Amino acid sequence: MTSASPATVVVPRRALAAGAALLALGFVAGHVWADQHGVRTMTGTATRLNDENQLVTFDGDDGTQLPIIADAVAWESQDGSQSGDGTPPCLGTPLKKVRVEVGVVDGSLPDGGGPDEHVIWVRCP
Repeated sequence: MTSASPATVVVPRRALAAGAALLALGFVAGHVWADQHGVRTMTGTATRLNDENQLVTFDGDDGTQLPIIADAVAWESQDGSQSGDGTPPCLGTPLKKVRVEVGVVDGSLPDGGGPDEHVIWVRCP
C-alpha cells in the first residue's frame, strides 16, 4: 500500500494580485454604495429612557429627534478599538446623556408607515 503525499497548490502571482485588486475594489464599491444609498452620519446626544426596555432617544445637533433600539444597532468606540452588535456600552445607564455619532438611513414601511429615518449604528465616546 502506498501513501499519498499531500497535494501542493501553486497559485500564480498574477492570480494573487488579481484577487487582492478585486478585494480592494469590493471594499471601495461598498463604501460608494453606502454613500449613494443614504447612509449619513449625524452627531448629537443619546439618552437611554429606562432600565425596562432598550429604547433610547437621539437628539441631533441639527434638531433631528430619532428613536434608537439599543440592542438592534451595531456600535463601535470612538477610537475603533471596541465594537459589537447589541446594546452599546455608552447607552447602558438610564437617563445618562451621551454625545454620540449615529449612522442614519432613510426608509419607511411599504404602507408608508413608520419613521422615515432609522439609526443603524452608534459610535460611542
